[in-house]
Amino acid sequence: SFSTAADGGTGATERVRIHQGGVMSASQGIALGVGTANTASNVLDDYEEGTWTPSLAGTWNSNPTSMSGAYRKIGQIVTLSMIWQNGAKSSSTSAHFTSLPFAPSANSTAPVSDTAVDDNGIVLCDTGGRIWTTANSFGSDNNYLTVTYISN
Repeated sequence: SFSTAADGGTGATERVRIHQGGVMSASQGIALGVGTANTASNVLDDYEEGTWTPSLAGTWNSNPTSMSGAYRKIGQIVTLSMIWQNGAKSSSTSAHFTSLPFAPSANSTAPVSDTAVDDNGIVLCDTGGRIWTTANSFGSDNNYLTVTYISN
């Protein structure tokens, strides 16, 4: 553990810890590419990865099954991936996926990821936390989707 005290102070405050196994924690983040100048715009202070379960909303002709997802968040940038089987909607329905692990920012608009769904359509993510696809039907094998957006 590495601690410092304010000028003239007597109590030390932990700033950095190296855990058993070599993992390092820095409570205020890590400044990248700035030398000794610590500017907020260059501090990496948020990294997370995990799993999430997409939900369905709108009108589906037949619901997708076996849905699962994973995410990686670095700063405000979130990349989601999904996998599911089956499902169909008509081109005029409002069927979409919801329950994103992080709310999209107001700056995250229109096509945030131009990723094809099993080569069947374009994917859009909106600021309401919904994932839309232009594809109308999905195969019984695994269907994949990736979306990247800016979070709050």
